[in-house]
Amino acid sequence: MDGMGGPAADAPSDAEVEATVREAFHAVLAAKGDPDIKWVTIADLRAQLPPDVDRATVDRVLDKMIESPDVDINPALNRRILTDQERDDAVDIGGEPRHLMRISGPADSGGESGEPLASEQNRAGTAAAPSRLVSGETSQAPVLPNDWGTISKADGINFHDDGQIGTAIKNMGTDARMDVDGEPVANVLGRVATDVVTGRRTAAEGVEAYKEIRDRLPVGSEARQNLDFAITRIDAPASAPPEVPAGAPEPLKKLMDELHSIPLLRRDPQETTKLQEILRENFDDDADDGPIHVRSLARELRELNGVRHESDGDAGKFDVNRAVDRAIDALTEREQRS
Repeated sequence: MDGMGGPAADAPSDAEVEATVREAFHAVLAAKGDPDIKWVTIADLRAQLPPDVDRATVDRVLDKMIESPDVDINPALNRRILTDQERDDAVDIGGEPRHLMRISGPADSGGESGEPLASEQNRAGTAAAPSRLVSGETSQAPVLPNDWGTISKADGINFHDDGQIGTAIKNMGTDARMDVDGEPVANVLGRVATDVVTGRRTAAEGVEAYKEIRDRLPVGSEARQNLDFAITRIDAPASAPPEVPAGAPEPLKKLMDELHSIPLLRRDPQETTKLQEILRENFDDDADDGPIHVRSLARELRELNGVRHESDGDAGKFDVNRAVDRAIDALTEREQRS
């Protein structure tokens, strides 16, 4: 404020702030390293903005930007999985907290006819090869029931539908029946999610399968938009695993590597952060083959299994459980040999 109570002379205009927001959006998107990701969190956006742009100004500009045809600012479909930071950094628009933003480019919106641009078709075709693009027609096959919580047949669908994939399917509306190789896309996604839950696929393999399905769906369809949104919530670029003390036993070093290989945990590293704390409390950087109190250590490690709800099973919650069990078994075997 100046001496007369008006705005400071060097305060940026709304147009300048909007340009800064757009630049920050594209910087966040580029840092994700995946050209298929279209949405960024408002939390990531704020972290990318210069510190001299105050929150009230950013919020006012975002409220205006939502009127632009190329801008979408949406609430999270599944707010339960939001981090505290993502909740705090949401922008209030019309009395509703909104957590995600998308700025569409030409390749996102298609040509004047509404059909995907050639560049989009080429990208999707390459990503999904040798599979073909989906026509958008409705499948004549029934949507199979989700038998979560019961013992289902071997080829059945069995995953918690409050997770990201289940939420995406529910929000697709009639598009959930869109034909993919003779079956509704709901069935195709449900089988992948079931494979991740049961361990027939790793979480990382599941994410890649979700992406392949997404890239075959018609651009602009509810099916593709909702699946794309779900993927942004469970995926993250590859990165180096967190450091662990050199004196930690090999099964626990391997556990850290396995947990970090789960894309959801790279995006929201609650378990790896907790494991790092456990290792620092129990080990140092001096290699030591001395006795390990496996029983008490196992109790601490099993706490990792309770970090996430089972609705995250379609994204890796049960991968965590399996990795922890393997690590404890390996430590127990090592103790018995000593």
